[in-house]
Amino acid sequence: MTRRAWGTGLLLSCWGLSASILLTILLFDLGYPLFLKIWDLPGTLGWTAERLLRQVDVLMDYLTLPWVTALKFPDLPSSKSGLYHFLVVKLLFHFCQAVFLGTSIGMITTKPWRWLPSSWYRTWALLPLGLALLAVLVGFDQFFIWFHQILFPGDSSWLFDPATDPIILLLPQDAFMLAFICCGILYELYFIAWYLYAKRKERR
Repeated sequence: MTRRAWGTGLLLSCWGLSASILLTILLFDLGYPLFLKIWDLPGTLGWTAERLLRQVDVLMDYLTLPWVTALKFPDLPSSKSGLYHFLVVKLLFHFCQAVFLGTSIGMITTKPWRWLPSSWYRTWALLPLGLALLAVLVGFDQFFIWFHQILFPGDSSWLFDPATDPIILLLPQDAFMLAFICCGILYELYFIAWYLYAKRKERR
């Protein structure tokens, strides 16, 4: 492939990945009241659903809104390590937002879908399938550990202690697994749609 194809293909991929991540975050935020019922967190933790939702709302506002610069839960303590990890996650979320905005401008100006071949989309559509297969083979627990070790090298602040950071009790591992699955499906659908579009265009 030419340098132009790689450049615009990378642009399209970054837009799709950042959009999938941001949409997953939004869906998680909107769907959390339903998750409370599914996991029966009020019954398990002995708090009302409204009280639990307040903690998660504060966390999501901090992670996603640039103008929210301090994290203080209404009813929960936090350790320095936990606050540091959430700060790093906040910066990653804002980086993802910046990538989405930047690549959106690039998508509008370059319109890469007009000429990229269907084979390019097919290749990138296989990536989430490969990651899904790896997660199945090694188990989500191990995949989750590898993910954090790669994303946060040399940093163990993501290993929360419920005694000092009880917010982690409101975010069971199933929540992260659902987020990975949702993001992977959105990313996969994104490239399948482009692949079908390019294939149809090539048949004309």
